[in-house]
Amino acid sequence: MDPADLQTLSLLANYNRKLGDFETAAEMYRRIVHFQPELISNFTNLANLCMEAGNAQLAEATLRL
Repeated sequence: MDPADLQTLSLLANYNRKLGDFETAAEMYRRIVHFQPELISNFTNLANLCMEAGNAQLAEATLRL
């Protein structure tokens, strides 16, 4: 697995999210944001995951970036 392959990271994030492993999914989304910070959808995906995990403060902080 190429750690910089955005499609692989996205699939892993979604897979872990469905399993309820929000911490691992968040790490994948953070990597995606790191490699592609120009896309707002990457930030919103991470913020949505934070909300799903019950962390509204982290979601808000993510969107403020």
